[in-house]
Amino acid sequence: MNKNRLTIALLLACLFPHVAKAIEQIKVEVTTNRTAETKISPYIYGNFIEAGFGRQVSGMWSEMIYNRGFALQGSYPRMGQTRSTTQWWMFPESMYNANAPFWHTGYEECDWEVTDKALITMSRTHGTESFKGTDALQLTKQNEKRAGIMQKGIYLEKGKEYQFYLLGGVRTGLPKVSVSLPGFKKVNVQEGATLPLEFVIREEANPKRILFRKEFHLKGYEEYHRCIIPDLGFTGRTVVEFAYSWKGNVALSCCSLMPSDNVLGWRKDVVELLRDIKVPVIRYPGGCYASFYDWRNYVGPRDSRPVSHSYYWGGLDDNDASIDEFLQLCDIIGCEPQICINMMTSTPYKIAEFVEYLNGDDNTPMGRFRKENGVTRKRKVRLFEMDNEAGRKWTALQYAEKVAEFGKAMKAVDTNIELMMMAYSFTDEMEYLEQMLQLAGPYIDYVIHRNAYPPFVNRMLRVLKKYNDAYGRNIRLVNTEWLASGDSPEPFSDKKIPQRFGWKPQEQDSYKKVLSFRQIHWFYALNGASTLLDFLSFGGNYYLANFNNCVNTWGQNVIESSKERTWLSPMGEVFKFFVNHDDCYPLESRLYGTEKGKSEIKEKIYNDSEVDFPLIVNRQSQTELYKAMACETQNGINLYLVNKADQPIQIHQLLPKDYKPISIETLYAPDRLSRTYLSHSEIETETKPIKGRNVTLRPLSVNRIIIKKQ
Repeated sequence: MNKNRLTIALLLACLFPHVAKAIEQIKVEVTTNRTAETKISPYIYGNFIEAGFGRQVSGMWSEMIYNRGFALQGSYPRMGQTRSTTQWWMFPESMYNANAPFWHTGYEECDWEVTDKALITMSRTHGTESFKGTDALQLTKQNEKRAGIMQKGIYLEKGKEYQFYLLGGVRTGLPKVSVSLPGFKKVNVQEGATLPLEFVIREEANPKRILFRKEFHLKGYEEYHRCIIPDLGFTGRTVVEFAYSWKGNVALSCCSLMPSDNVLGWRKDVVELLRDIKVPVIRYPGGCYASFYDWRNYVGPRDSRPVSHSYYWGGLDDNDASIDEFLQLCDIIGCEPQICINMMTSTPYKIAEFVEYLNGDDNTPMGRFRKENGVTRKRKVRLFEMDNEAGRKWTALQYAEKVAEFGKAMKAVDTNIELMMMAYSFTDEMEYLEQMLQLAGPYIDYVIHRNAYPPFVNRMLRVLKKYNDAYGRNIRLVNTEWLASGDSPEPFSDKKIPQRFGWKPQEQDSYKKVLSFRQIHWFYALNGASTLLDFLSFGGNYYLANFNNCVNTWGQNVIESSKERTWLSPMGEVFKFFVNHDDCYPLESRLYGTEKGKSEIKEKIYNDSEVDFPLIVNRQSQTELYKAMACETQNGINLYLVNKADQPIQIHQLLPKDYKPISIETLYAPDRLSRTYLSHSEIETETKPIKGRNVTLRPLSVNRIIIKKQ
């Protein structure tokens, strides 16, 4: 061994001490031949917010009170009481707790409880006090001892100010009479009489320590009571409490506690992370949630909207952050909204009204309704998805007929909107696609499929090209809900973790066997990076892709949002790595010199007939150890390389004439099961200059080599 080789060997031994054998050498050939003449779309880095799925919206919205509308426990299905949710989890409700590997405080649901069951009870009024919904919470106390309700788990932070309000009043104990106008004689001697209600914040670990106290003076009818909670110089968990010492009943409709630095109601730290990863488009409000979404229940003043729950997934929905707030969020972070409409339980007329509410001028009926709600539009919604997983109700051609019916009504309101028709979730869907296009083609602009396997995508693109050429259209392919593969290309050292993953309706007895365990770890993010390379390779014919999901969906999200702070998941780190891309066109590239990277790939369709969500994942996603993808840029070439192996590899670049590698950017982790945490991240990045055509890739890494034309 000569001196140079010895030096290299010693250096690699220091960098990768676990490597005992020779590093595999691979050649990657990059050409300037474009594989698509349509420019790569930035919308392939899209995301997805499904209301009612996980603790997603509540993890993004600034409201700190759980169940601020005081719904009684048992009046709505808990998350885990619906079959769809436990099938998704693959474990029973009893395992949905702090032991779950994805768990953090963002998943807590600390509900209201009475301070003393012997002194006070909670119930709901019936058809009275109908401020938020049709009724209100009633506290009943037949004594003069101090008692009330409280909620634990409220996290306060030193240096922050908070805004609080309560809508409530005395129900029995004072007459429900108005205060006469100035200049008029009192009608009732008790006009303006009040009874005290204490609002208290205590330290959770030491309830005797009172951090804040405010006395509200309740009248015989409900009204707002507000206060500012200044910086209390305290960081930690607290308990909020409403209590009184007089005999009688109190009606409470809603309350709210938010940090003063919220951004139009959204968490400031969530907004900042969304800006960091520069999400170009977000799908909303579902998912399966969209199929039961009656939009009129989700607009108007927030304190007037009824408390709801997710019919499909279970769990409480305070109904605060909905369509108007979502569009404001899109304006704040500079992304485009993509609205998934309800076809399965709605009508073309209702959805046409919805389009007018979103896009109509102020002088239209729904525009006036929107203006009445205090909403000002800064943009019109362009992208509409024609429901989700319609195979739950219709056949392929039944659905296509409905798309034409709804599409005609929607485009009569706004001819500039663009509609997406699904071509997944149906039996023999590909064989029916041409017929679906004959029925709905004149009304749609995109076809959706969730199978991202390149040979399948190429087949889809050929069908669309045939239709487009025949009818002068430009219908493109999109993927509105994708997950990375849950498979690992190599076995885990822990034999209890399966190498392959598939959805099954049977509940598992170990977290290590379920999807959420896989999604929080680095190997899943490496699979996600490989899928993004596939999207790049299709060029602009593959117009849009929404990763599933955004925040707090049991680990399959890009952002983790606990009560304490927010941080990126491993998959979030991958999106951040790709965000500052300048990729224009996909280029032909090849890998040579490895047999190890050619893992056997078998197409498996994880779509058990007993699972309620049909074909929710890609049927098959490549799990090779090594993957390369080159893109033309304004100033040269970006060469992307994914190394899923737990060993480094040496890459020799075969580049076009006059092109030279300048630097390599790397996102990596020490282990397949590395992840990110509240306290720290095991995912690291580095940028290094490159001299020459040879470069060693770290194990378990995503890489971008910057190549410039000389």
